[in-house]
Amino acid sequence: MGRQVRGRRQQSERAGALDRGGRAPGGGVTHDSAFEDWANKVWRLGAALGGEVGLADFRKDITIEVYNEAGQLALAYQVHRCWVSQYQALPELDANSSAVMIQQIRLENEGWERDTTVPEPKEPN
Repeated sequence: MGRQVRGRRQQSERAGALDRGGRAPGGGVTHDSAFEDWANKVWRLGAALGGEVGLADFRKDITIEVYNEAGQLALAYQVHRCWVSQYQALPELDANSSAVMIQQIRLENEGWERDTTVPEPKEPN
């Protein structure tokens, strides 16, 4: 059962409660470095002593949007104070595989809520 904390829905850790653990979105490898830049705020390998972490702004509020097959927004969730706990820039490379390169990021959070302003999509004609 959820509880309100500073206006945010928090999920408890009791048996039967919804999991509020990490989320793991992924996407194809591109030249966009947004995920990598965000992950590097948590730990910058090779940074000068004292500059390894950027704790001032490593947490972000994000919106996760889910679209149906017609490309219509179906659901949206506001996820509060997320941070990167795992980042995989490259999959295991195998020349004998036909797999697509996918980046993976695992996000931890301090609570989430469904955006109830998103209406149910209408069936396309």
